[in-house]
Amino acid sequence: MLARGFMEFRQETYHRSKPYGIWDVDWSDGKNYVKGSVATPYGFVLAYSERLAHSHTHLRFIYRGNEYFRKWNKNYSQTYIVTLANRFAASVVEGS
Repeated sequence: MLARGFMEFRQETYHRSKPYGIWDVDWSDGKNYVKGSVATPYGFVLAYSERLAHSHTHLRFIYRGNEYFRKWNKNYSQTYIVTLANRFAASVVEGS
């Protein structure tokens, strides 16, 4: 018997979603950015991309207690940021 307010966990009640992570996207109203965390097989990569006069994309990944950072002086779409994040995490983990 479970305590009041708790639900029993059943594996079949949860569905796997696409591996895109959690995003806050705002390409309108002058904000022009996308940020979020990308779920990779190695962990989460934090991502931020902005399209202004000086567009840039940043990725941050923490692995074994160290933070790895990568920057491009260009903005990318959310879909391509997911690709970059997966490549970045793989290069950190497999290269160490």
